[in-house]
Amino acid sequence: VSFSPEGEWIAYSQQVGEQWILRKLPTRGGNPITLVSVRAVVFGPQWADDGFIYVTVGPGNWSLARISENGGALDTLFRSGARIPYQAAKIPGRAVLLFSHFNGNGTDPNLLTFDIESRDTATLIPGGYAPALSSTGHLLYARNEGALFAVPFDIRRARITGSPVPVLDSLSESVPDGRFDLSPAGTLIYVAGRRIGSNTSASTFALELDSIAGGSERIPLPPSDHWDAKFSPDGRKLAYIRNDHLWVYDLDLGTHKQLTKEGSRRHNPAWSPDGSRIVFSAAGGHGVDLFVVDAAGKEPAARLGGSDVDDYA
Repeated sequence: VSFSPEGEWIAYSQQVGEQWILRKLPTRGGNPITLVSVRAVVFGPQWADDGFIYVTVGPGNWSLARISENGGALDTLFRSGARIPYQAAKIPGRAVLLFSHFNGNGTDPNLLTFDIESRDTATLIPGGYAPALSSTGHLLYARNEGALFAVPFDIRRARITGSPVPVLDSLSESVPDGRFDLSPAGTLIYVAGRRIGSNTSASTFALELDSIAGGSERIPLPPSDHWDAKFSPDGRKLAYIRNDHLWVYDLDLGTHKQLTKEGSRRHNPAWSPDGSRIVFSAAGGHGVDLFVVDAAGKEPAARLGGSDVDDYA
């Protein structure tokens, strides 16, 4: 799921037979609008500040493409062959993208830059994936061995300006998704890679909180199955999946609130820009659907759209 910059729309993809459709949906009610329909896989929409939505297109000859937020034809930016470009993140105020680039089996990732104006591509960090920009002037990225690194980064020139330093070495390995998120103040939430408890076959992971600027704190959570933790825009709340349900943790009050109680396979929560709502994917009576819920838990989750096919974040 990707919100529009003002928070009034959500971009998502949908498979209908052999067609993949990229749609946008008003978050406060209404019918979805088709942006493009193609006979190819279209996924991972990222709504940027330049009026475009960036997507991955495949399979076979994978490519990175964009489309106007008002619809139209896909503009292929970069053809990638057998390797998959994933989750292109535009640098704010710059015509440059950062994206992960990996083999189809999730191996051999690299972190690349793409200049939208010149259409030039360059390898920024071999072996890196899941880029995240920090207000401290660093670029964070994950590596396959479960390590998270930070490197000084000049946003204006889109260049590395120093040597990388390890931030932690217990990140859950999940190429191409780095299971971490960064708040505006530089606080880091991540899924620890070590399993908790004596049952080493169980997928039970710790959820931990640290600061890349020094100091740390631990979220008071019992051992459980934690996934997909995301900070609210102000960095004071945390949406996360625990035992297949959506929860919110208030960092100021130290309290947890469960927002969902029915259904299954919830994943990929995304905050609205104003922090009042959370959109997530879940399995339901119509396959995989998108739902929106009030972040304060005052109203139950509501299904978005009305299709009988799978919707993908």
